[in-house]
Amino acid sequence: MATQNSSEKKTTRKTDERIKPNQSYIVRRFGIIFAITAILAVAIAVKLVQTTVVHRADWNRMAASTLADSVITYPDRGEILASDGSILATNLYYVDIMVDMRATRFKIIEFVDSLPMLADSLAAAFPKYDKKGWMKRFNEQLKKPKSKRTRNFVIAKGVPEEMLNRVKAFPFFRAFRSSNQTGLKADMVMKRSYPFGRMARLSIGRVGQTETDPEIHGRSGLERAIDTLLFGIPGVKRKVVSTRGTRYADERPAINGYDVTTTIDITMQDILEEELGQMLINAKADWGTAILMEVATGDIKAISNLERDSTSRTPRYIEALNRAVQAYEPGSVMKVMTMAVALEKGFAK
Repeated sequence: MATQNSSEKKTTRKTDERIKPNQSYIVRRFGIIFAITAILAVAIAVKLVQTTVVHRADWNRMAASTLADSVITYPDRGEILASDGSILATNLYYVDIMVDMRATRFKIIEFVDSLPMLADSLAAAFPKYDKKGWMKRFNEQLKKPKSKRTRNFVIAKGVPEEMLNRVKAFPFFRAFRSSNQTGLKADMVMKRSYPFGRMARLSIGRVGQTETDPEIHGRSGLERAIDTLLFGIPGVKRKVVSTRGTRYADERPAINGYDVTTTIDITMQDILEEELGQMLINAKADWGTAILMEVATGDIKAISNLERDSTSRTPRYIEALNRAVQAYEPGSVMKVMTMAVALEKGFAK
């Protein structure tokens, strides 16, 4: 028994001798971790004080400048209508279809595998390039490093929105829902459309941009004369920060332009242009202008301005200068009629 107790004491003593160094090591390790945590806590506290107290004005100014960011939203331009409600000028929306070859999650392997079928579908929908042409264009981008590829690989420009839905059903594009994986994107573009083509072109006018103003405004005809009514009032969207991130909210919504109904009669306009053109051919005139007015009301039902097309070998007249609204000295016959009315009404003696 004495021998057994002695051996147990020796074993216990050796175990205690091994535990003591381990305990001191653990204490040192926790001491180091505590010290590092304390230093980080102090650093965070110091930084917090600097941000919220010392540099408070600077951060508030920076936040105000960020939240002050705003964008202008443009209104829809009003329509120009004929007297019977037929549309003479309206807005049609088209899309520019492009591929971002640098999208962060772009499925490059799947794209390469699907490229022959995709090129075949694109050639059928957009025959500007055949299958080999589309593959060549894509391969030129794929050979480049990702950072050098284009973000706006153009598939089509100014196409109807339904064409975008058709492209989404093409191979590769239909395999993934996220545009970040396919790179497919579309920019909406508004174009001013004139359903009756060149009919009354000078009277209706056209729209466009200027060198000094990127906005779409009337450049000629009614589009210019009543531009303030047709254009509307631009709105403002301001940046708003929420729990879901940053977005733009309407601060002042845009007000769309007015629809304007004119006195132009489409049927009379068509007849007037046809008859004036025939008379000019018969008379071999350089140009001619005709105005059709309803005497009872003074409404202008049709206006036509035709001029000889110098580039055509056969006699041909086209809409050119709007002489109907230009200032001219009245002809001799008009002077007599005007003077007779003035004398009869007592405006002249």
